[in-house]
Amino acid sequence: MKFDYKHKGDILCKREEYTFRYLGNHSATIYLSHLLEGNGVYAFDFKLEDTRLKKHIPQDFKHGSSVCMEIYEKYGYQPNMNFETKEEALQRAIDVVTDILTDYTDIPEYVKNMGTK
Repeated sequence: MKFDYKHKGDILCKREEYTFRYLGNHSATIYLSHLLEGNGVYAFDFKLEDTRLKKHIPQDFKHGSSVCMEIYEKYGYQPNMNFETKEEALQRAIDVVTDILTDYTDIPEYVKNMGTK
């Protein structure tokens, strides 16, 4: 799609909202953005919402996005600000949110390792 924008940096995107449950508890909302220009890539934002968990998590990690270099550096992800598919973007968002929650939540080790491969 091609649109006639008035300013550099203007962009139209479709936004979807997903709820993420960590160990059965609503813990985050993931927002997926489909950037309609060019090849139509995807990006994400997230917001941690489980108040029982948020108090342990540093302010910088309570919300973030696919452009958050601090998260990429801390958890060793290759920087990728735009994803080709919806599934790739959502999977990275799930991985990032899970890593943060696992790091900063007081959960017994046996529970943290449940369901791991």
